[in-house]
Amino acid sequence: MLRAGWPASGALTSAAGLAGWYRQLIAGRVLRPATLTAALATRASGEDRVLGIESAFGLGFMRPSLTFPTPPAGRDGAFGHTGVGGSIGFADTSRGLALAYVPNRMSDDVSGALRAYRLIEAVYESIG
Repeated sequence: MLRAGWPASGALTSAAGLAGWYRQLIAGRVLRPATLTAALATRASGEDRVLGIESAFGLGFMRPSLTFPTPPAGRDGAFGHTGVGGSIGFADTSRGLALAYVPNRMSDDVSGALRAYRLIEAVYESIG
């Protein structure tokens, strides 16, 4: 599996590693802030032809939608990507927030797992 290098399905990381990636992005260490802002502009939205539910994308990043559920407090600055089984990489430029959830056991969720949403919701509630 590791040698196959399957695009869009071969990421293997820890939650700390994934959150660190998003932390570096919003800190301007991977992309210039203006480049990240441009990449986060919603470029495509509507019914996802693969998943059959609403999705929204910037350039390479998911934006708040049914496939990337985001609490109301984070809808303006949130971006990231969900993963099969309920994982999520998440950042919010307006709050300087980066987090990741990488479950040990894979669920049946293809995208936008409720477990990840509840974790993100709790983080927003804790920071006010």
